Formats: sequence, structure tokens, C-alpha cells
Amino acid sequence: MSLKAELDKRYMTAMRARDSHTAEIVRAVRAKVLEEKKKPDFKDGDEDELYLDVISRYVKQLEKALPDFDKAGDAGAEKAAAYREEIEYLKPFLPQKLDEAETRALVTKVIEELGASDPKQMGRVMGTCMKGHKDVLDAGLARRLIEELLGH
Repeated sequence: MSLKAELDKRYMTAMRARDSHTAEIVRAVRAKVLEEKKKPDFKDGDEDELYLDVISRYVKQLEKALPDFDKAGDAGAEKAAAYREEIEYLKPFLPQKLDEAETRALVTKVIEELGASDPKQMGRVMGTCMKGHKDVLDAGLARRLIEELLGH
């Protein structure tokens, strides 16, 4: 089942069950997809890719905002909890990220292939790692491991 079909099904189920929170999450994703489709540089292609890209960016946006709400204490606690629920609801739609051991193996392999030994080559190593694995690679973890392995 496509991502769009799965989200549509969940939306209808939420509406029938009067689950407004779930319906709002799906509605937000649909709105962001529609925004993307209305952009002048939008190229029609694989709809699952579009939904995956939109969900991924939306989750990153929510994760980026969380620390600000956490710093606000009680005033931001409710919003932070809502963001966490949205993130948890949307995460299953995203590809599973590589764990630290798998990321270390990938980074080590790329460093060996490129013959990198200098911390100045970090950008090249990072670019090569991200090229084929951007959906499943945690960039922050990869960066930390590259720095560690290149002695930065």
C-alpha cells in the first residue's frame, strides 16, 4: 500500500473514531504535500517519494523545535508533548536509520575507499557517505564518527 493510501486510510479511521489529534497530524502532512506540489519547480514523480520526503522534513522540523519548548519549562511542556506524539506517530513511515555499529562500518569503509587520513577530508567523506545513504544515515552520528576516525 502506498504512503498516500495508508495515510488516507488512517485519516478516515481517525475521522470515524473522532480522533481529532491523529486527523490533525495526517492533515498537516497532506497540507505540506499540497504545498510542495504547488511549488513552481515541482516535478511530478513517485508519490511515495514525495510523501516520504515531506514526512522526513516535517519530523526534522518538529525535532528541531523540541529543545526550545523544553527550555520554556511548564509553558512549553504541552506543545513539546504534542510534538513528541506527532514524531512518534510519523516515525514508522520513515526508513529505519542505521545504528551506531552499522554507521561506523559504513564510515570506515568510505574512509578506506577514499584513502582519507586527514581531518581536512571530512567533507569529502561525509558527502560520499550521504550520497547513497541519506535516507538511512543519521548525519549527526556520521559526522561524529568521521571526526573520531580522522582524528579531528
